[in-house]
Amino acid sequence: MLQKLVFTLLAVVVVWVAFKYWDRMLRQRPGDRPLPRRSAAARRRRPAPREGAVFETEQCPVCGSYVAASGAAHCGRPDCPYGG
Repeated sequence: MLQKLVFTLLAVVVVWVAFKYWDRMLRQRPGDRPLPRRSAAARRRRPAPREGAVFETEQCPVCGSYVAASGAAHCGRPDCPYGG
């Protein structure tokens, strides 16, 4: 009975590791280097947001697209209210 339980657990672990390997190979593009192994602490850490990466937007009254509230560029439409 104990042998069957150990064999079943071993089979589950082998299949799980094989699926992890297969998934990693599918995600990897040809020519890419293998993914580096990261520690558990590194996986939990999240990068800090970049300074100035977030800006306010407003909806264009003509086309309805969202553009930067300050410094919006002309989109090329003849009736564009931004830029010239």
